[in-house]
Amino acid sequence: MRPPFPRTPAASSPDSPAGSSPSAPPPAGGPASKPKQALGLIQTGARSLVRKPYEKLADMALRFKMPVYVFLGLLAAAVIVGIVGLHSSFSQPAVALADTVTPLHMVQVTSSQISELDVTAYTELQGKLQAMGFAPVIQMTVPQLPSPNFFDVGMKEDAGVYGEILKMPGKIAPVLSFVTVFTNNIWLSTNGWTGTNQDTDDSSSQFYPNDTPDQLYVQHVQRVEKLKQEKGWQAQPLGESRYLADLSDHVRWFLDKKNLQPYQADFALWH
Repeated sequence: MRPPFPRTPAASSPDSPAGSSPSAPPPAGGPASKPKQALGLIQTGARSLVRKPYEKLADMALRFKMPVYVFLGLLAAAVIVGIVGLHSSFSQPAVALADTVTPLHMVQVTSSQISELDVTAYTELQGKLQAMGFAPVIQMTVPQLPSPNFFDVGMKEDAGVYGEILKMPGKIAPVLSFVTVFTNNIWLSTNGWTGTNQDTDDSSSQFYPNDTPDQLYVQHVQRVEKLKQEKGWQAQPLGESRYLADLSDHVRWFLDKKNLQPYQADFALWH
């Protein structure tokens, strides 16, 4: 048996100084231990921050005699409801809007489809409007209003005036009305039947039952020009869609003011 070879010291690397030993771990409390200590402090603080609110919530849950997770769920739901409520309250419009708008349906018809109409008187009024320069716009009925009703509407664009031949419920002879709607949405009408003159913030109506169509038109144009000069009002542009919108607004205003259903609307009152 040969004796074992004697253990020789490991050769030092050429980059290391001779006789240097392998690097030893730094002593405790050295530079490498400081990040670990900081991380430990952060973890401890986080646990403390979480534990204290949790303990308070657990105490509250015990007071209400319910499991902690149930109490947390209810609390989260209450917070969500509160946030949604605040958002909806801040997003409310500054002006209260109407809950519902009364629907009005305009149905195009011809005079031959309307019962109880004096065709001779209607044809005479139609000829006079054409002679004044009124161009046809629409012939229609509104089923929601008292029946039978009929609107034959023409317009005179240079004067800003609509001419309406109306068939009122309960009357065979048609009646004539001239209407101008201003840009401030005021409805101005000059009517050829018996009624009570009225002036409100939204409407102005005058009645001349004994005037001829020409006289009625002159009365209306004079009123329009007077308002233009004294108050600076301007008439809206004319057209079928514009007339339908103005008529709808005017009828709804009347129904709301009188608290009526459409079928109860009296033409003589809202015109």
